[in-house]
Amino acid sequence: MIDSQLLMTGVYHALKCNSLSGENWEAIICDAMGGTHIPGDVYLADGVLDNSVLNIKSLHMKPVVLKTKKGRDFISDPGRFSRRPEIVQRRIGLIENNDQTDNPTDVMQETVENFKHFEKQSFDAFGCDNTLDVVILHGKDYTGNFYYVDIYLFDHEHPDINQLEVRSFEHSEKSKYSGVKKVVAFDNNGNPVVARNSSKTGHQQNCYLIYKNLDKAHHRLAVKIPVPELLLFDMQRIMKEIKNDSEILYQDAALLSK
Repeated sequence: MIDSQLLMTGVYHALKCNSLSGENWEAIICDAMGGTHIPGDVYLADGVLDNSVLNIKSLHMKPVVLKTKKGRDFISDPGRFSRRPEIVQRRIGLIENNDQTDNPTDVMQETVENFKHFEKQSFDAFGCDNTLDVVILHGKDYTGNFYYVDIYLFDHEHPDINQLEVRSFEHSEKSKYSGVKKVVAFDNNGNPVVARNSSKTGHQQNCYLIYKNLDKAHHRLAVKIPVPELLLFDMQRIMKEIKNDSEILYQDAALLSK
């Protein structure tokens, strides 16, 4: 389902160009899966594959580098890293409830329903009836010489909030989110399933979060590639490449080179 060679070469090229951004991840995954990349954030769909919307999320995992003993990273020592990572889905507004004052269960229920509506917009736009969650864990190993990419695929499942325990938490006074609440829904084993995070700033404001149990993925691919040397800027070489097709369209006299 994922072309490992396309994945590794795409990641290697992006690392070499120092351009492994979230949107670049979307393009790399779509290429490796044979899907169509949907750029921007208008839709839930980051890509489309057959009848599925691709909901692509990447998480950078920094290694634990130790001076006195062998370091650790999320591949060599996975037990040191969460197997239920928190993933930001998107900002989801509320119409009927106030997430700071109303019942947490009602707040979480409306959040999930509004996310379903957002998902349906992608279904209608691209003729899909399923959402495929693609979770990417990536980062250097503890030596800094290799780069790991660990991909998990899930069919997206909407939680039944009535079957979960929903609680509201105040952020600590020292937190930049102090004074606002976070609503979290837990399963019967006390594991977080989904959450709604509010803040006083625009960053991650009113975000819908999901917690993915990586052990329940229906497909996984993990690869290791060497960390390349960065592509160095070389003005002379670039000018040779573009000299026949480039030109200055306008320049003030004061800006002319002396």
